[in-house]
Amino acid sequence: MSAIAGLWRFDGNPDAGPVCARMLHAQAIYGPDHGSHWAEGPVAMGRRLYRTLPEDAHDRQPLQSRDGRLVLVADVRLDNRSDLIGALGRTPDEMRSECDAGILLACLDRWGESALDRLAGDFAFALWDSREQKLTLARDFLGQRPLHYHCGKGFFAFSSMAKGLHAHPDIPYAADERVVAEFVCLLPQTGSGSFFREIGTVEAGQILTVTRGGISRRSYWNPQRPKRGNRRSADWIEGVRHHLDQATASMLRGAGGSVGSQLSAGFDSAAVTATTAR
Repeated sequence: MSAIAGLWRFDGNPDAGPVCARMLHAQAIYGPDHGSHWAEGPVAMGRRLYRTLPEDAHDRQPLQSRDGRLVLVADVRLDNRSDLIGALGRTPDEMRSECDAGILLACLDRWGESALDRLAGDFAFALWDSREQKLTLARDFLGQRPLHYHCGKGFFAFSSMAKGLHAHPDIPYAADERVVAEFVCLLPQTGSGSFFREIGTVEAGQILTVTRGGISRRSYWNPQRPKRGNRRSADWIEGVRHHLDQATASMLRGAGGSVGSQLSAGFDSAAVTATTAR
């Protein structure tokens, strides 16, 4: 994973940049390859990069839209790059040197929050809209990439890991004993709590919107069960095979010539291993 962080001072204090830099530094272990942040008065956002994909060599976040209205930081891996590039009306050659975050920004600029319905992959991102004075945070529906936040007195802060938030001098550092107890007892995680008091998490498949007036949340992941219809069993088997091939090929991006497989003696790991070998 890469790490992101950001701060919005509602009181207009222009110290957001230096504080954001400290939050990123606290997460340097998650992004040793490149780090940078953007700041404009009371708002600052940044990213620490861990290169895992070929296109990460071109990642220079934070990214801004052409008109400068949107600023994006993201920990992202898009598994349907080619589909998104086609939907944007671009060609693979045009976007060959575009990182996944760049494609994500183009999608958000074109379709707004509805772009999330088009994404396949792992992501956690923050998008600042200077015109609307709005900050949007979101995670993929499986919650593969973490994203924590704290709403304090006169400010809002976010970071991939809680340790980034604890680099902010006004964010308390204390354990949430209930969440810790549930984790130790192997109870399913529920709600937006974290291991730390007053630090929440953006839930999987959720969009969190921050304005000066407060915070709102909504789930964007609402899959519908397909109707079986009159299809034969062979059609469903072929459909599963198609999606397994597609998903496995997507996950091999960036693996190079070194691929390992751990077999658990079940059907799923054997199927993935056989598909990977092909």
